Amino acid sequence: MEPGRAISPPDKLHIPPFSASGASRCDLQRPGGEGAPERVDETPVQKISAVAQPLRQIGLTPGSRAARLRAQLARLGHHTPRFGRAGHRMAPGNGTVTGGSNTDAFDLNGGTLSGAVVGGGGTNSLQLDDVANAVTVTGAESGTATGVGGGFSAINGAITGGSNTDAFDLNGGTLSGAIAGGGGTNSLQLDDTASTVNATGAESGTVTGVGGGFSAINGAVTGGAGNDAFFLNGGTLSGAVDGGGGSNSLHLDDVVNTVVVITPDNGTATG
Repeated sequence: MEPGRAISPPDKLHIPPFSASGASRCDLQRPGGEGAPERVDETPVQKISAVAQPLRQIGLTPGSRAARLRAQLARLGHHTPRFGRAGHRMAPGNGTVTGGSNTDAFDLNGGTLSGAVVGGGGTNSLQLDDVANAVTVTGAESGTATGVGGGFSAINGAITGGSNTDAFDLNGGTLSGAIAGGGGTNSLQLDDTASTVNATGAESGTVTGVGGGFSAINGAVTGGAGNDAFFLNGGTLSGAVDGGGGSNSLHLDDVVNTVVVITPDNGTATG
């Protein structure tokens, strides 16, 4: 290529992949044009320079952001796919991340999504960020969560809180996986159906609507509008048990218990 020689914008720009240790040839060609493709046999640094000069001729600035490069390549007939982290396909413009047919783990680690998290097939889990979170389960394996603007679906594995306060609300939905509170003070709101809570370990146990049970729920466990039954069956809760609406019962463990009734339908109990 002669120094200073202007080249007309090509119909197509073909830039084969190269690296600092790769092949020492870079071809710039205009499909259907006259003559053979120009060939530059130079060092890796010179190869990059050879590519950069014609890019400037058609208005592409080396080092520009990917979005600008994508837009200008599109005008030349080139199209580049968009993907989210770990190869998950991201729908253009809405930030939705969809899992594949195998196990998918979604981790909010300082970031947010304006779109949805869709688990796809397999067993899929959701790890919340280390902020105050609210998870509302409104459908089968689906609902809303802090940091995910479009909500989540097909999350049939564990939903785990971060190091801050996490509030889990069963509001017309169910989970086949588990609820794990994580750090901080974490609460559980039951659905407005007849529910049963069975505390079988420290801050852990089973609850209607959550197939995998709950753990690290050290804040309040609150009933809904239905009739709720709370059982201490070898487990303990450091938070409060609040029956909510309906007619609710508390079943003590098989230990020496003390119950102190302070106000109507309120008081303290062992466990």
